[in-house]
Amino acid sequence: MLFGRGGTDLPSDVQRERKTCSGIPRWAQSLLKALQEKCEHALPKETCAVLFDPVKRARQLILNLYEPGAGIASHIDLAHRFDDGIFCLSLGSGVVMSFARSDLQPVQTATGTRELSIWLPPRSLLVLTGKARWQYAHGIEARPGDWVSDQRAHSHGMAAAQVRLSITGRWLKQGADVVGGG
Repeated sequence: MLFGRGGTDLPSDVQRERKTCSGIPRWAQSLLKALQEKCEHALPKETCAVLFDPVKRARQLILNLYEPGAGIASHIDLAHRFDDGIFCLSLGSGVVMSFARSDLQPVQTATGTRELSIWLPPRSLLVLTGKARWQYAHGIEARPGDWVSDQRAHSHGMAAAQVRLSITGRWLKQGADVVGGG
């Protein structure tokens, strides 16, 4: 887990000196910049502003390496610790992520089911903001592979699970970067 520092009350000359040690390594800073540039061409301005806020706040980057078939329990992030806007970059294997309304209201889907499953192909970027972020639990079922259908290619089949690296970025709320208490 990597943490980038938020704004500070230190004098500007000290801030300039510390710019090189923000807590986020240079490779991750370069990745964030590249993701921002891609998002600016693909997403609404409002969404980009949530993900790449110019106001310096504490950012958390989580790098997880998942063995083939590993899952993630369905969850919604803690609203008292994290701000709106989260992204997840999937590298290596693709995976199916499932979404379900947290308030148990029925979700209108083509199949009439309450849960919606989305294939996240390798090198894909998932972005959640607003209702998608706070009203839908998301998770990945532990299984050896996923049944995937590509309507454009008129093909379907089992995609065997392989090693997957996910890089997740989100903003911390004021004070959420402090562990413990006084």
